[in-house]
Amino acid sequence: MAASAPISSACGRALELAKAAENESISALADVVRIRSLTGEEAAGQAHMVQLLRDLRAEVLVAEPDTAALFERYPAIAQYPTHWQHDLILPYAVLPTYAELRRTELDSVLHYRERPNVTGIFRGTGGGRSLILNGHIDTVTIEPASAWTRDPFGAEIVDGIMYGRGTSDMKGGVMAALLAITYLKRAGAQLRGNVVFQCVVNEEHAGNGTLDLMRRGILADAAIVLEPTRNTVSVSHPGGLYWQVVVPGRAQVRIE
Repeated sequence: MAASAPISSACGRALELAKAAENESISALADVVRIRSLTGEEAAGQAHMVQLLRDLRAEVLVAEPDTAALFERYPAIAQYPTHWQHDLILPYAVLPTYAELRRTELDSVLHYRERPNVTGIFRGTGGGRSLILNGHIDTVTIEPASAWTRDPFGAEIVDGIMYGRGTSDMKGGVMAALLAITYLKRAGAQLRGNVVFQCVVNEEHAGNGTLDLMRRGILADAAIVLEPTRNTVSVSHPGGLYWQVVVPGRAQVRIE
């Protein structure tokens, strides 16, 4: 890390460094977009994040979510693991329980083996409030692959727009967090509170990745979730909500 600097001047210096290193930041994002990390296949993407965090000398925790422990601790909101190839294959009339998952033996494909969460902790000097920067590495499917006009893992840039699955949702947010830390460190910023970088699995269709980190007690005074929804800043609070919509009608079958 660079020599210590007052936080105000260090933040200004970090912004200058980020602006000067724009191409480096774009290249770093492209590297992540090129890694296939569909929900259920996050291993390679998470291995890359581990290396980036170690390069920044973070304290790194790599831990697979514990499905049984999640259902025991959060029975009202925990969900079974999902996988893009085996998604929504349990009945959803009511939220499936862990017992239902085990009974169907679908836990042979719906599990977190080799699908770890990755956490990087950057310790502050002490006396400050802590902050979580949270994002997910998994992306939705690329199917139907034939509908793509560009390589879904190519990170091709055309007219200032990067094309690739997960560029926005949400590898862009993940790398924005990591690069912010990178440039603050280069600027010599000394934060009093801890910064906790979380890159989780199975955000799509479940949210178990972040839930498992909560179960493990990896918490902070505040959190920023870098989800790109509407590209606006939304102030929220902890909570979980599920709903089911029933649409009355009559199914029609058309026979050619």
